[in-house]
Amino acid sequence: MDKLKLIAVVVLALLTLAFVFQNTQSFEVKFLMFSFGFPGAVLLFAVLLVGFVVGMIAGARFAKRRTPKS
Repeated sequence: MDKLKLIAVVVLALLTLAFVFQNTQSFEVKFLMFSFGFPGAVLLFAVLLVGFVVGMIAGARFAKRRTPKS
């Protein structure tokens, strides 16, 4: 089962990288009063990274909540 998870993660990572590098046109991002111009690859990778970090934090909190207290 661990080998299957590893293969799934590698396949998803490769598909994500292909998607990111195929979308290189620039985007204008507006947040509050600020406006930034970013290449699409940087913007997509940043959003992916933020989502990964949030998922890891949420997963750790749920795992901590499920463990029985001694």
